[in-house]
Amino acid sequence: EPTCNQYTQQAVLTRLVPYLESYNLTRGSVNFTSQDVNRRLALDSSKDGKLASLDLSDASDRVHSLLVHDMLASCPYFRGMVFACRSRKGLLPTGLTIQLQKFASMGSALCFPIEAMVFYTLCLLAAFKESNRPINAKNILLFKKNIFVYGDDIFVPVGLVPVVQSIFKDFCLKVNAQKSFWTGKFRESCGQDAYDGVDVTSIYVRRMLPLHRRDVSSAISSVSLSNQ
Repeated sequence: EPTCNQYTQQAVLTRLVPYLESYNLTRGSVNFTSQDVNRRLALDSSKDGKLASLDLSDASDRVHSLLVHDMLASCPYFRGMVFACRSRKGLLPTGLTIQLQKFASMGSALCFPIEAMVFYTLCLLAAFKESNRPINAKNILLFKKNIFVYGDDIFVPVGLVPVVQSIFKDFCLKVNAQKSFWTGKFRESCGQDAYDGVDVTSIYVRRMLPLHRRDVSSAISSVSLSNQ
């Protein structure tokens, strides 16, 4: 992202994230500052099987700018700010400049919170479609108790998975079947692997052990491995 865009995006971000984490219709269900909720849900759901852990393929690349534009239709002033600092073009390594159809790349400060808003909204839409209840604040508060979003790490009730998959597909989003779990006793979210309520997260040996004292990087890596 160009520096001037990033600077402006960060200004919007500093107000947007605290608002989403404190607003009654999103509080506790849409998280940014801590992964603890999703990590705990992975452990709990691996044991009780109530919630499915979903992961999306190419999540940020598949969030279309027109989808975000429509989602923010009721907040024209905010929408204007979001799109004013959005990068509209991309420069490829070949030197070719292209128009960006996706809302933002991972380099944008607004990519993560906006995509979380999109995924949360679509999960709620799935819940309303499945239940056939009227769309109002009371029912949002009811459904949000079992919908949790941290970027593209998502938890929804197991029975809602087919509807969520269908609606995501309608909006060109794709559930990564290799990293999503709703049957059996395994769940994964935000780096937490869990099986039947037990932490089974892998520990990775990322570097060879140091051969001499001057190999500082390997020594630091070994300390990290030992601590894990």
